[in-house]
Amino acid sequence: MGGDKEVVLKSFNFRVIFNEERALLINRLWRDFYQLYKDMKSKETDPTQFMNKAKQWLDLFLTPSQGEPNTITFKMGLYRPRNVTPYMHVLIHHLPEFMEQHQRFGLSVFSCSPVEKKNHEHISSFFQKTMKDGEKGAERKSAIFEILHYENRSLYFTQKDTANKYPKPQRIRDKVYIIITNNGSNIKNAINNMRKIK
Repeated sequence: MGGDKEVVLKSFNFRVIFNEERALLINRLWRDFYQLYKDMKSKETDPTQFMNKAKQWLDLFLTPSQGEPNTITFKMGLYRPRNVTPYMHVLIHHLPEFMEQHQRFGLSVFSCSPVEKKNHEHISSFFQKTMKDGEKGAERKSAIFEILHYENRSLYFTQKDTANKYPKPQRIRDKVYIIITNNGSNIKNAINNMRKIK
């Protein structure tokens, strides 16, 4: 995380944007996240304690709205379960396990770039190599199925080394001459002349 983002997490004043109660809730959400971020980077953090803090943070993240909408007593919550991302799932359920097993290396050795790359490839495949769920009739396949089918075929041919089992087709490049004549005798003479040129 870059320095600018850390400054925002540490010291941004949400009271400028929201009312006091909501600002306190959002401030707490992001300050707790920043604490998790610092704990995650520390080699001294206890994985069990980290897991408990992460679960508490998720509970705060999923704070539900209270009361009847459009009334004075309504208190707006934060986020809904559909807003939970795969990264948050990893933070809460898998990171403590990683910390337990690999804490001596530090978490900086882990990277999400392979996941990001696969996501980029799937998005590219969706827009370039699928029908985008547009086929009709019995042959209709979902775009996800098409992407996974393409990926499985690619993996199969890579693992079986199929590409190297068969020689690549050779492209034969030869000069082609077009002969325009009025009678057959001129064709024979033109072919003999071409053989002399070669």
